[in-house]
Parts: sequence; C-alpha cells; structure tokens
Amino acid sequence: MRHFKLEDVPGVTINRQLNERQIKLLASPASIIQRQHFSVGVSIIDPGRVHEEHKHDHNEEMIVVLAGEGMAKIAGQEFAVRQGSIIGIDPGEAHGFANTGSAALTLLWIYDPPGAESRFIPPAAKEGMA
Repeated sequence: MRHFKLEDVPGVTINRQLNERQIKLLASPASIIQRQHFSVGVSIIDPGRVHEEHKHDHNEEMIVVLAGEGMAKIAGQEFAVRQGSIIGIDPGEAHGFANTGSAALTLLWIYDPPGAESRFIPPAAKEGMA
C-alpha cells in the first residue's frame, strides 16, 4: 500500500514555450505505485499553454479534469472542459487541450495498457519518480 499527496509527487516539465506542461506519473510499471496493467498520471497546463494534439494508437484513455478550465479537441470536435469533466478517448483518436482559464488546467489521465506515458517522460525522469 502506498499513500501520498499529489503535491508531494515530483513532476517533470516537458516541452517548452507554448506546449510546456508538467507531468506527474502516479501509477505505471515504473512509478511510485507500480501497476502492470494501466498507468495513471496528471498533466498540469498553465494558463495560455496547450497540450498539443496527439494520439495513442494502442491505448484507451480516460481523462478527468481535476481543476481549471479550457478547450478540448477530441477526434476533430472542440468543446469546453472544466473541473468535473470526464472524457473517454479511444485508441487512435486524436486529442489535445488548451488552457483558456486563469488557473492551471489539471488533467488526471489513465492509460490501458500502460506505456503511452513513455513518449512524454524521458527514462532518466522516470527513475526519479519511482
């Protein structure tokens, strides 16, 4: 059993300029809570920043907006999101987010199977999160 607070999890800042965001890996085969069948993390997007449109060909994904507000673009459809929004994303479905609010847009994401997070988190950073 592991118990901790989100603010105590070290984050990794990825990308720079417009696409900069912080990633906190919570559960995966190589994280604080080791799980073999799924991964969970948090993306924190500051006001005015975006999480570029991308897709995961082999992963289902669920996103829960924990805080903030912004715009989502999922499979070509754009819509507003805010705290409490829940989004299911199918494998291969393009998706991205823009923070249009004045506070951080915080997204909790779950991948099944795990592995898609490896694209965003360098191996050295993963070691510091384990």
